[in-house]
Amino acid sequence: MAASQDLGRPLVLLDPSGAPLVATLPSTGLGPSVAALAASTADADKTPAGWHVLPIAKGRRRLAFLAVCTGGTQDGEQRRMLDLLLSLLGDQLERAALASSIRSERRAALMRRLVTDHTITPAEIRSEARTAGLGLADLYWPALLSWTVGHPGLRTLADLHGEAQRQAPGSITVALDNTKVALLIPARGSDAANREVLHHRLAGLVRYARQLGHHDVRAIVAERSVGVAQLPARVGELERLQRYLPHPATQALVRPARSFALDHLLSEGLDRRRARAFVRGRLRRLLRHDLDHGTDLAHVLELALDFPRRDEAARASYMHRNTFRRHLRQALELVEADLEDPDDRLALHMAIKLRRLMQAPWWGVSGSAECTEAETTEGVGHLRTTSGSARSPSPTPRRGIRRTPPA
Repeated sequence: MAASQDLGRPLVLLDPSGAPLVATLPSTGLGPSVAALAASTADADKTPAGWHVLPIAKGRRRLAFLAVCTGGTQDGEQRRMLDLLLSLLGDQLERAALASSIRSERRAALMRRLVTDHTITPAEIRSEARTAGLGLADLYWPALLSWTVGHPGLRTLADLHGEAQRQAPGSITVALDNTKVALLIPARGSDAANREVLHHRLAGLVRYARQLGHHDVRAIVAERSVGVAQLPARVGELERLQRYLPHPATQALVRPARSFALDHLLSEGLDRRRARAFVRGRLRRLLRHDLDHGTDLAHVLELALDFPRRDEAARASYMHRNTFRRHLRQALELVEADLEDPDDRLALHMAIKLRRLMQAPWWGVSGSAECTEAETTEGVGHLRTTSGSARSPSPTPRRGIRRTPPA
């Protein structure tokens, strides 16, 4: 305002994109619309009559534009004042841009520490948040977006951050690596009251990612909200569960952490050698049949145990329901199990789950888990070389089973 008065001319300061930042409004009025001035920043030929639009730059970096009304005469003193004004504005804008860049870097560093640094204290978090200009909630719901195929680029990450802010203002997104993004959603109210809303929002975020072309992304969410000091531990737990995706029993977009409890127990909490012996004892004939005939009856049996309705299981296997029932009868004859007996059904289901986990490359990383040739010929380990990766543990369709969507 003081510069406008000294120059005796209306001034408009615009950012590099042409959006107005500051405008003086003397009694004479601005004359042309601000929109017309904004358009002139991109095309000098569109500059309104009676105005000059001057770039404010430092080196090759353009910081802003200054629009000056040219009404009346302009003497040498006024030209010198205008040159001085452009220089002062350039210095101020450069300092502001530097300060903003530093705050952004501090915010990014702090957000990463929030989900990875187990040594950070609440006092450090609050202090660094004040310095970085980052407002933090008292409690957050930790979640993890996981890409089982492909990975998000920088543009996708920016779009996901914007969508997360739209659905849950105050959310924090942090790329952990090229396949995992940690998401912290502010908790408002009780966990029980907000769990359904949270899952709905996460599902919306996953659908948004899929609309961007990422069809193999899913979300895992913690069971409850936690304080900022507990976030690294909770996010670390979600990262460990991420390896169980995708899950063959369901294609749900959002999975609560508790749904992987059995997978975690069977893969981490059991003696490996005894686990293999248990699987051989329950599934020896079935797996030998699959190996000899190139079928996948074990997967048919797993889906039958996972889904209470046969038509749902057939749909999940991409088989006609009659084909699915025929293969299921054959599988049941090979395992000699009574599915009406709860204990027998549970033992069979656990053996099937263990068999699937044994296919993953990470099975046997810890403990005595070496797979001998004898075990391979028994039919337990032969699928390990066909599973592809830990992120796609479902068996590959084999000859003898033509998978088509059920009618």
